[in-house]
Amino acid sequence: MKTNSRPEDLADREEELTDCEPGDLVYISEIVASDEQRSRLAWHPSDCLQKETGRSPFSYCDKKSLMVECRKLDQEAHRICLEFYPETNTICHQLQTDAFKRQPKRLVNELKRSAEFAEIIEKQAERLSHSSDHIHDFLSSLDVQTQQVAQTSKNVEDRVNVGLEHSQSV
Repeated sequence: MKTNSRPEDLADREEELTDCEPGDLVYISEIVASDEQRSRLAWHPSDCLQKETGRSPFSYCDKKSLMVECRKLDQEAHRICLEFYPETNTICHQLQTDAFKRQPKRLVNELKRSAEFAEIIEKQAERLSHSSDHIHDFLSSLDVQTQQVAQTSKNVEDRVNVGLEHSQSV
């Protein structure tokens, strides 16, 4: 039985550990400085290890509860949790390193998505501009036709008036 050695699953199964990362950890410096946060951090990979090895998962531990209230574990689970506790600084460092590694990739992906979105917006703006041009041309044509109809109506009115004057004089 290993008591003071690093948990073998932490060293051998880093990929699985990162799959089990708690998403809502407080800042790394706060974890390292707080026994409560270190206990909470040790709880999470210990629970993941329990599940991955086919054992029963730990009971639910509300984030608002103190870890002392959550530690109703059998002897083996308690031992696993205690093995992870001294490794919390290493876990914090690993999580921070992984976060720093993922940050540029995430930023690049966000920039890529933003550029793609900008291209889509640009294409839609072009379509709207073309549609606007067509609408403007149509309205201009309609205005010209309206002016022609008005002029034709004026010409007809003038001829009708001339005809009326001529018929009244006869």
